[in-house]
Amino acid sequence: MAWTAGATPARPRGYEAWIAAERAVPTRDDLHDLFNGLVWLAFPALKWALNRRQASEIAGRGVGPRRGAWRDALTLFDELDVAMAPPRHRPLPVLGVPGWWPANADPAFYDDPAVFRPAPARRAIIAA
Repeated sequence: MAWTAGATPARPRGYEAWIAAERAVPTRDDLHDLFNGLVWLAFPALKWALNRRQASEIAGRGVGPRRGAWRDALTLFDELDVAMAPPRHRPLPVLGVPGWWPANADPAFYDDPAVFRPAPARRAIIAA
């Protein structure tokens, strides 16, 4: 794994495709890239697996103005560290993000307590 300080992949190529082709991770001088680098060092197999899937999507669909649902899901998994979060603090499942899955347009989609936490109880505000 090589670190390429200050390198920016060409936009038409895509960040993940650049990493896959160059076998290097471009970094900027910021905390986001510092922590990303630490995760690459700690979990290289996981990061390569995510990168391969991203690069495969780019190879098949190209780089457009938006990533698309599959690449967005992979990015959320990667950026939010879903796999490493304690169970009670895991973020909303990707399929629960409105507009990402046709079935979630139906409010009943969110009724499965095994997947979605119930909404917090609302507290009554009593005016004096």
